[in-house]
Amino acid sequence: MMMNRITRLLRHGVRTVTFPGALAASGRAPRAPRPVDADAPEDVFSARRAERLLRKIAVEPRPIGSPGNARARAVLVEELRALGAEVTVQDAVAVGDLGPAPFGVEYRAGGRVCNIVARLPGTAPGPAVLLMTHYDSVEQGPGASDAGMLVAAALETLRALRAGPALRNDVIVVLTDGEEAGLLGARAFFAEHPTAAHVRAVLNFEARGTSGPALMFETGPGSGSLVRMLANTPDAAVASSLFDEAYQRMPNATDFAFAKEHRLPGLNFANIGGFIHYHGPDDDLAHVDPGTLQHHGANMLGLLRQLGRADMDELRSSDRVFFSLGGRLVHYPVRAALPLALLGTAAATHVLVRRRTPAAGRWITGASAGRQAARLLAGAGAATALALGLGSRTPQFRRHGDFPDSGQVYGALVGLAAALTLANDRAQVADPWQRLGGTLPPLAASSVALSALLPGGSYLPTWPLIGGAVAALAGDARPAVRTLGALGAAAGAAALLGPLSQLLYQGLTPRAAAAPMLTLQLGGELAAPALGALPRPVRRALAAGGLMAAAGVVAHRLRSPGDTAAAPVTLSYLMDADAGRAVYFSSDARPTEWTRGFLGDRPEKGLLPEYFPGWDRDFLYADAEPLNLPAPAVDVLGDEPAGPGRRRLTLHVTSPRGARQLLLAVPDGGVHSWSVEGRSCPPARPEETDQDRPWELWLYAPGAEGLRVELEVDETRIRLRVADRSEGLPAGDGPRTPAAALDIDSWGNGTFVLRWLKI
Repeated sequence: MMMNRITRLLRHGVRTVTFPGALAASGRAPRAPRPVDADAPEDVFSARRAERLLRKIAVEPRPIGSPGNARARAVLVEELRALGAEVTVQDAVAVGDLGPAPFGVEYRAGGRVCNIVARLPGTAPGPAVLLMTHYDSVEQGPGASDAGMLVAAALETLRALRAGPALRNDVIVVLTDGEEAGLLGARAFFAEHPTAAHVRAVLNFEARGTSGPALMFETGPGSGSLVRMLANTPDAAVASSLFDEAYQRMPNATDFAFAKEHRLPGLNFANIGGFIHYHGPDDDLAHVDPGTLQHHGANMLGLLRQLGRADMDELRSSDRVFFSLGGRLVHYPVRAALPLALLGTAAATHVLVRRRTPAAGRWITGASAGRQAARLLAGAGAATALALGLGSRTPQFRRHGDFPDSGQVYGALVGLAAALTLANDRAQVADPWQRLGGTLPPLAASSVALSALLPGGSYLPTWPLIGGAVAALAGDARPAVRTLGALGAAAGAAALLGPLSQLLYQGLTPRAAAAPMLTLQLGGELAAPALGALPRPVRRALAAGGLMAAAGVVAHRLRSPGDTAAAPVTLSYLMDADAGRAVYFSSDARPTEWTRGFLGDRPEKGLLPEYFPGWDRDFLYADAEPLNLPAPAVDVLGDEPAGPGRRRLTLHVTSPRGARQLLLAVPDGGVHSWSVEGRSCPPARPEETDQDRPWELWLYAPGAEGLRVELEVDETRIRLRVADRSEGLPAGDGPRTPAAALDIDSWGNGTFVLRWLKI
């Protein structure tokens, strides 16, 4: 009797330590590797060596057409030539239509770009692999991470390649200009540069933050062999074909879009940690994560070495399903997705039939199923309320959907998920295997559906389905097998769903906290047998601990919401040169202590259609003193018929005061096509084109020589608004706090001068 009691105590002790420990270890969030020191062997990528170059270029903003952009370009050309690369600068004009802007109208852009194109010849010149990132930044910050660290990584990669054995294939490095203005540099390279015709594979690197592991989130067509190469790369990037499927359906785009447009195999990488510092003054050297730099560079070097030796004519292969698991990249052909889903469905069906009891039937169809749904809904609702409640206390949340130290709130979500999962559910106490079995039907349905419709995302329900079904089959076995089955289901769910949950939290921002919360809870439902094997006091203690952790985060945030990132403050000056009127305006929700000096305590609020036709954003605004600033100049070079009811206008626009941006608008619409310096592009959404809507075009880097614009318009006279924009307030009035990311204020804190013409 005493021996049996000791055996039971030991079994409970092992479970108590092993199950939570296994879950914590297997569900650990992916991390970037440690940076390699500068004294590493010459053929090894070293983040510390790359930092030397980064410190040379990330000292000031580098927006397209700016002096900082030109200074960085000169440094990079010199460094590339010192590495022995063949270097040219592509001076070109590009245009693009990116679809709807955050402020309502379609975003159309055109401008002059200066791409840096470097070539490292192979032993059999011809087909080439392209490594691409951009060297321009937004004007609000020095762009140390976006994409300064990736530029530095590209040059350190070239140095390491030259230190190793010669490659068979050419390596082309393109540092694009004007990415932040509308992917203009990549458009120009693929449209006009002769080297583009030799490219057979593309690696593009981006940053949507300042930290975190490198993620491979998008593939080009026929990239199965590149996925296999990534799996063989040391310190391979975290990757998921689910990200690829999701990204294809989002309005976002990177330079990689033009590689896909040309049907090139390729991989697209980014990091997404530290989003609160993105596109702002805090994207500086102090916030660059050396581990992130190391992770990107290790993937650049590892993949280029493989691609440099590959037969580029045999590179294209069928797409694959892939995902990171425990530090490795699992991958298999897309054609295997549906058979695996059907296998999991068959196993789940067998489990449910085999375990068909009155109690099990009630669980799947009755009150216990309702309790499971209630737990999931409660978790999603609590996560959303928590993130919105705490986030709304910070000025960054309105623009970013993120806020300083938001990782603390993710910790609270983990605590809530643990508490809800470990709640004293009668079905769990009676038979925790029923709770696992109840997850199998929805997993089976989603697995089959995704395999048919979105195969890249099918792995997410398929492998938990298979693992859960196999574990459930062990539910009737002897205790040792039951324990192993329960532990396997729990560890597998944690390894797959735990890291994904944190990436969803970062990628979708806390504003969409329900998605990572549901992912955590799904893992908890799959881990029910393991958790149910714990003694009841342990379960209750863990649930209470989760609630206390969440409450602690809330209490801490309420006392100190955090202020580690620059709060967005916007203020611009606009002068209508024709009317002799000027205003200060801001898209902030309310005046700050600084902006009150310009807007007053009670500014007007509303649209400014006379200045920004078609914009749907409310502004705070107040009258300002008109200044002696020259208006942009417009010369009509041509006005000729262009078919029935239409005419073609040729305009030459310049900024006498040397502004870096020009804005053209036709408030009444009627623009059927347009071009800049002879370059045109189709509309982003031709099926939704409305000729009566206000039309707008942003022009970048016009230089002293200006730009030639052609418009095909209705034959009736049109009203044309022309404005130019320079950074900062007139005469440097007051301090400048650049604006935050992904908002209208990406162009805030400027001086606008506009005029009207009737042509």
